Amino acid sequence: MKPFLVVQASGRARVGDVVSTSSPLQERNDCFCVRPGDGRVLYRQSMPRVALGRCDRRAIDRFVSRCAVEQFGPLVEQLTRVLATVDPYSLVSRGAPLNEFESEAETILLGLRGRSLRHVEQVIDAEFVHWFGASMRLRPEERRRIARGLLELLPARLRLSGNFLHRYGPASGNPASGRTVHVRAQPMN
Repeated sequence: MKPFLVVQASGRARVGDVVSTSSPLQERNDCFCVRPGDGRVLYRQSMPRVALGRCDRRAIDRFVSRCAVEQFGPLVEQLTRVLATVDPYSLVSRGAPLNEFESEAETILLGLRGRSLRHVEQVIDAEFVHWFGASMRLRPEERRRIARGLLELLPARLRLSGNFLHRYGPASGNPASGRTVHVRAQPMN
């Protein structure tokens, strides 16, 4: 299945959504849109070919970002600040902007399905491996500091339904690869 970018609003589809279709493009296409993080189908509908455009990595990242902000609102910015404070790779202390870890914050939040410290640490580990590769895995104390900071931020009423799944994510943290892969959290040693 190849992702397509919605370039013309149609029914429930909004411009900027990423949709998939199981068959080659035709004049009308049966499309579905999956929410990043939990894999729920947001909508299925028939769409004209002219409403669909080429989908690149940046379009997918914008869609994932929009979904995270819609679902978590200010938590994205708050977690981004926690990540910048921990600054696991000293990027912020070397001059990177304070929002350097915003993409990681978005996908961490989308991957949460529970509030236990162990689960949150596993999600953080999976996301950092996804974005930076296994060779850049966080140290346990960094993971724990981020997890504790995040748990302090999470409202009790917030519904968490993530599943460690990067439906649109690139392999091994390399955004240029463009392949769709499933990345699952591995047990930490």
